[in-house]
Parts: sequence; C-alpha cells; structure tokens
Amino acid sequence: TISLPKGQAHYVEDLVTGRRYEVDTAMSSGTRLAIDSGSMPSVSNRITLRPHWTLEALLPSGLFTAATHADQADRVMIFDPASGNFRTASCHADGWTGDFDGSQIVPPGTGLLVQVRQGSVTHTLTGAVRATPFHMPLLQGPQLVSSGFLKDHSPYSLGLNPDNGFITAPSASNAARLRLWRGDLTPGTEGYQGYFLRSSPAGSQWVDEADPAALDQTRAVLIQPGQAFFLLPTTELPDFQEK
Repeated sequence: TISLPKGQAHYVEDLVTGRRYEVDTAMSSGTRLAIDSGSMPSVSNRITLRPHWTLEALLPSGLFTAATHADQADRVMIFDPASGNFRTASCHADGWTGDFDGSQIVPPGTGLLVQVRQGSVTHTLTGAVRATPFHMPLLQGPQLVSSGFLKDHSPYSLGLNPDNGFITAPSASNAARLRLWRGDLTPGTEGYQGYFLRSSPAGSQWVDEADPAALDQTRAVLIQPGQAFFLLPTTELPDFQEK
C-alpha cells in the first residue's frame, strides 16, 4: 500500500536507465503511484521511490551564520540556465530567504554555490553508494551540475567525450566547455578555471583554456567529491548518462 507524506515532493528513479520521473503525490494512494510526466519507466525495469531533498534538509540553516542584512549572512546560490543568472537565498533568523526559501527543491544533479562569510561549517551526510546509472539531461549552454557519484572525477570518468555527444573543436568558442570555481580548490579565491574539448590530429582532449601548451587534462582529477561544476555543451544532450 502506498502512503506518501503530505506536502513532500517525491520522484521515481528507473534503476536501469537512471531516468527520474516526478510523482503526483496527491493522486498517489492505495496501490496506485501517479507519475506526473508524459513518459513512464519500462514495466520490466526495477524502480525506487525517493523523497526530494529541500534546501533546508540538505543545508540546515541553523548550521550557518544568520544576519539581518543579506551582505552579512551566509548564502546559497542556484544558477538559472534560462536567465543565465544566479538566484540567491541568505540565512536569516527564520531560515533561508531571498529568491527562494528552505522549501526549495534541490533535484538530483543540481549544483549549488555556498558562501560562508566567516569561519567554517561542518555538515555530515550519509547514504548508500550509487550502483546504478545516473541520468543527467543537459541543456545547451551553461548549467551548474554535480555528479551522481560521490568520488574524484576527471573529464574522462564523467564521460565528457564525443561518443556521448560533446562537441570537439580547435577553439573554446565552438567546443564543449567545463568551468570550475577556483575557490573549491583554494578557499577565498574567486573566478573560474576553464577547460574545453579540443580537437587535434591526435584526437580530442580536454585542455586548460589558458594553457598555451594545451597539455592533455582528460584524465586529470579536476573535480572533488560532491563539487559542483559548470558544463557548457554546444547542443542539448537530453540522454546523457553517467555510468
């Protein structure tokens, strides 16, 4: 019998394909699970039902520094690909507030930028290690994402290659790109380090945009476990999947 908590969003994940489907909680009851989508998981595939994380559940505001003025409070930023801008919530006495609040859903694969104004914040999360594919549909252009696998990553381990639809070109302006926030490597540092999928007679390689020697970084560990990063495909990749 299905009994979902009221007021909490859920999704179904296909454990074979990694695709996720939103659940209509209000319409799900008894032995019926209503999928709020035009498509459905294959009837032969195993699925799992999971609640969505909210911002407050993922990053409890009580762990962060609250302030009356936004420029003094710790804050969280979510990138909006449609506008090309960040949306921001600051920590106040009554929780996260701003462009969104603590009830904001953070879907799987969503990247966040978190700014702690002073000191540090320690927050421990636990869970099962993923053993199934992770579906990460990608838009054309910049989007802030995170891997479905909590481990060190290189462009190679993420599957950022032409076989998966990432365009290679002699220059960054026409190729798939990757941008990393420098502060993730050196706290307090600002700005992004950019890479692009460069084509050459030897094949495609991920290289640092600022490196005149164009050294191959394809298998270099560039991304830490849980680190968000910007991906900039030149075309939509709705079927991209991490394995």
